[in-house]
Amino acid sequence: MTPKRIILWMAVLLIAVGVPVALWVLSSAGVSPDQRIADAEPPAPPTVDVAIEERVLRDVVVFRGVVASVDRHPVSSPDLGDLLPVVVDLPVGIGEPVVSGQVVAVVSDRPVILVAMPVPLYRTLTRGVVGEDVSRFQRALIELGYEVEVDGLFGRVTQAATKSLYEDLGFEASTEGEGFAAQVMVPLGEVVGVASFPAVVASVNATVGSVADGPLLFVTTSELVVDATVETSLAPLLAPGSRATAEGDWELEVLSNTGRDETGRAVVRLGAVEALPAEMLGRDLRIEAELVATDGPVLAVPVTVIRSGADGELIRVVGADGGVRSVGVRTGVSVAGWVEIVSADEELGPGTLVRVG
Repeated sequence: MTPKRIILWMAVLLIAVGVPVALWVLSSAGVSPDQRIADAEPPAPPTVDVAIEERVLRDVVVFRGVVASVDRHPVSSPDLGDLLPVVVDLPVGIGEPVVSGQVVAVVSDRPVILVAMPVPLYRTLTRGVVGEDVSRFQRALIELGYEVEVDGLFGRVTQAATKSLYEDLGFEASTEGEGFAAQVMVPLGEVVGVASFPAVVASVNATVGSVADGPLLFVTTSELVVDATVETSLAPLLAPGSRATAEGDWELEVLSNTGRDETGRAVVRLGAVEALPAEMLGRDLRIEAELVATDGPVLAVPVTVIRSGADGELIRVVGADGGVRSVGVRTGVSVAGWVEIVSADEELGPGTLVRVG
C-alpha cells in the first residue's frame, strides 16, 4: 500500500471515531451533575389503586392424610395348651376383604376362623356345654349353610356341623378323648366372632415363622376414613361438613377436627362421600380442602393495602379529587391474600378506591 493510501485510511478512521465523540461532548454540555444522577436512578414505582370488594373469603389448602379404619377387632392366637404358638400361615394382607367362615391365620397348624357373631366366644366349647354363646355359634353355622338347631346345646348335631366346617376349610376339628369316644370341641380362639360382614383386614401384626405375641391381626367392619395431621391453627378452619378432594378422584367431607395425635398435633378426620375400596387402607393421600373463613360476603381488601399507624391499622382511601387520606380500620380474618374489614372510622363500601402499599 502506498503512503498516500495509508494517510487516506487513517483520515477516514479518525472521522469515524471522532464524530460520535464530538456529538456526545456537545450533547452533555450544559447538563448538571444532579440531572445526571437523576437520569441514572430507576423510575419511581407506579401508583396502584384497587377497589374494596364484597366477597366470601376462601382458600384451598393442601395436606396429607392416611386411609384408616374406625373400629378394630383383634384376632389373637388360639389356645394351644403346651404348644408354642408359632405362626405357620397368614393368608390375608392389609386392606383385603374377609368373609364369615374364612381362615385368616394358621398357628401351630391350627386354624383361626372368622364367623359372624355379635359377641366373641369366651370359652372352649365341648360336648354338653350349654349357653347363649353356643346359640350364637349355632346361628353362625346356620348362616354358613350347616343344618343345626339353635337350642344352646353343644351336642351331637352341632359337633357334626363343626366337624364339617373344619373339613371344608381343609383342617381336622379339634377333639377331646380318644378313639370312638373322641368328641369334637372348639378351643378358645380357633373360632373368632366378628359382629358384621363384610370386614377388612386393618393391620397385620405378626409374620410367618414368628412366635405369636399379642394380636395376630386386626379387622374392621366400618367404612374407611382418612385421618390427617394438620397444623393446630388450620384445624378450626376445617369445620365438620367442609368438602375436600383426595388425589383428585375421591370426594371427602370433614367429620371432626378436634382429634389429637400422640404429639398433641391436631388430627382432622374425613369421610368419603362414596365408600373407599378396601385396598386403599393404609394409603397416604394428597388432599385439597376448601377453607371458607366467612359465613357470607364481607368487605375485603388485599393484605398489601393494610398499613400500621400509631393508633393501629389503617388504609389510604383515594378521594374523588385524587387526594389520599388515611382511615383507621379493624381487620378480621385473612385468607389467600385478602383481609376482612370489620369496621372503619368512616363509611366504606364496595368500589371505594384504596391505595396499595
